[in-house]
Amino acid sequence: MSRKTHLLRHLLIGVIIGVGILPALQPLFSGQLFGADGLLHFHRLVQLNRAVRDGILYPRWLPDLGYGFGFPLFNYYAPLSYYLLLPLCWLGLPAQTALLIGFALALWALAVAVYLWGQDLFGERGGVVAAFAVVYGPYILHDVYRRGGLASLWALVWLTLTAWAARRAMARNDIGPLVGTTLGCAALMLTHNVTALMGIPLLVGYIFFLTWLYGLRAVVRPLLALALGMGLSAFFWLPALLEQNFVHIHQLYLPRDFDYRYNFISLDQLLTPPRPVDPALINLVVPVSLGWVPLGLALLGWGPVGAVLPREVRAHRWALSLAVLGLALMTLPVSLPLWDRLPPLRFAQFPWRFLAPATLTLALLAGWGAAVLMKRAQWIGPLIPLGMVLFALTWLYPLFHHSQKDPLPPDQIRYEAESGQLGATAAGDYLPRWVQERPSPNALLPLYEAAAPDYIIPRLDPASLPAGARVLEAEYGLTRARIVVESPEPFR
Repeated sequence: MSRKTHLLRHLLIGVIIGVGILPALQPLFSGQLFGADGLLHFHRLVQLNRAVRDGILYPRWLPDLGYGFGFPLFNYYAPLSYYLLLPLCWLGLPAQTALLIGFALALWALAVAVYLWGQDLFGERGGVVAAFAVVYGPYILHDVYRRGGLASLWALVWLTLTAWAARRAMARNDIGPLVGTTLGCAALMLTHNVTALMGIPLLVGYIFFLTWLYGLRAVVRPLLALALGMGLSAFFWLPALLEQNFVHIHQLYLPRDFDYRYNFISLDQLLTPPRPVDPALINLVVPVSLGWVPLGLALLGWGPVGAVLPREVRAHRWALSLAVLGLALMTLPVSLPLWDRLPPLRFAQFPWRFLAPATLTLALLAGWGAAVLMKRAQWIGPLIPLGMVLFALTWLYPLFHHSQKDPLPPDQIRYEAESGQLGATAAGDYLPRWVQERPSPNALLPLYEAAAPDYIIPRLDPASLPAGARVLEAEYGLTRARIVVESPEPFR
């Protein structure tokens, strides 16, 4: 098969995957946001777009958040998932529409990434089934539609592509996979802090596992590529790490709702079947779990195959199975001693977040199981995705927010005041620690409303100057100010 034919075949499979995941995209067609974090992403995207349009290419400080006093959101929260949506905003699409398209693209990209990795390991059929298995995994749908996890979804895409590229970098003496490993690692670090916290150790572990297959000499290149990716993204994660003490970062893990000790799940929940959905309920009980269909296929993959398996397939079958088991155990109370002994894990907040990489590794195993099954009965191939769709249906009924228009800065201040989500965060966790008392939400509203249409307000109150001092010139931008003051005596 020529390279051109090979590429066209992959493109065709990408289209087939896109059609196959349409049921999983169905809630996006409503045109409304959803999930616990849906509105947070909405306001962050609007603020980022405003800053970039003003010429601030990487705004660590968003001046209109924090009731208009400013908030260091992107000094601590990875922003890449929002940058990916900016071109859609520049084309004139509302932020709400851009976000919905972002979710759809992320789900499709995740499916394609898993296909590429699965196809390399277990063949084309295994790759396609793995793609469907990850998208219709109950936890993935829960993360998207119940939590509104845009950043975590894109981070899982980069984690998958980085693992796929790292394997190719060890199997082939080619520069392309090394570049992919570097860029994938950098993108992971710039997309979602918690997924990076879980994902980097998993990637390092996977590379050392591959060392057993390809030899010790092959490990150097992907590890260096991974280190280079960390270096490329250090402009974000290094300040976020070193400047934790400047903000109320403890709000991320001290409140009971965010404390890992109160967020483990039980074995029953891990293996729970679909539950009927009652849209009339305010607090829907949506289980976080592993799907029965991928689990069944993964178990079938351990049955007799009637031939001697290649060494890499046998090794990956063991490694992926152990990974699913280990990641699943991290969600259960039995892993509490490990959580207590690894302080960085507290930032993960919810142990069930480990179901994201568990769903990924289980999907690959399901792809292998399906490939084995279809060798015996090809007719069963179309029934496998159908079973996944039917099992996943009850995870496709999110609670929608009212339709949102792109907010002006005064609207964002009112949103923070009404929702309690200061700085477009759940707990105001990046509030500077020097703030002893939160200001009134209405303190700057009159200035903002008087500053239309650009909504750039003066940041120095002349009344705060000492007697005899006066402002001669004042020029303000979003995150800058030039002020000339005349005073008969020095003052601070």
